[in-house]
Amino acid sequence: MLTVAGLSPLAGLALVALVLLLAATVKGTIGMGLPVVGIALLGSFLDPRQILTLMVVPIIASNAWQTVTSGYMGAAWKRFWPLILCFCVATAAGGWLMSSIDPAALLLLLGVVAIGFVVVSVYKPALRLRPQDRGWAGVVVGGGAGVLNGVSTVNGPPLLMYLVACGLNKDEFVGAYGLIALSGSIPLALSYGATGVLGIDELFWSCCALLPVFAGLSIGRVLRRYIDPVLFRQILLVVLFVLGLNLIRRGLHG
Repeated sequence: MLTVAGLSPLAGLALVALVLLLAATVKGTIGMGLPVVGIALLGSFLDPRQILTLMVVPIIASNAWQTVTSGYMGAAWKRFWPLILCFCVATAAGGWLMSSIDPAALLLLLGVVAIGFVVVSVYKPALRLRPQDRGWAGVVVGGGAGVLNGVSTVNGPPLLMYLVACGLNKDEFVGAYGLIALSGSIPLALSYGATGVLGIDELFWSCCALLPVFAGLSIGRVLRRYIDPVLFRQILLVVLFVLGLNLIRRGLHG
């Protein structure tokens, strides 16, 4: 049963659904942020492993939708298959590692990931990779991002920097990131299941999470027409930074 300390079962479920709705609305509005926003908010009142398993099915479904609708899936696979293969293998390894990490250390890691996401989003390093360097760099990035993905379900910072450095246009960027993230979400779910972290009960609640997530994605697409995305993104980054600090505090002091 998905429960929140200090709240009745119904109130706890309503709170979790509201958080997932908000996180998905962010993704629908600015095109990214579902895992990191969801984790940062849910980390205030749920066990870290419970959060990660809750996010598995929504991550798979949202990335599948993003990949299929991009129209770039085949070209992205031909271009980035070495990165994708390394990403998948490293994700599985990271998933096994997550099952043995102390919860306090996991909270600390999630806080660092949230703040790292903010830093990368703010400074947007203007990296450019030469065509001859993209192959080996993709393997390195795929390995590092995969371990991070398996441990935290968040892979954005290294993958975003790499794809930007490859000089992709907007549509190529969305399609490539969706395919890479989707490819990694399969070994993520399998490794969580193999280690016993993702059982039948956790899988059930993760499937239930699809309802607020897809509702939030729809709301976000509507809000995109009326809200200044730059201002919205700036406010989001400030909130994420504060939430990341809170996760670090919880990891250090309980």
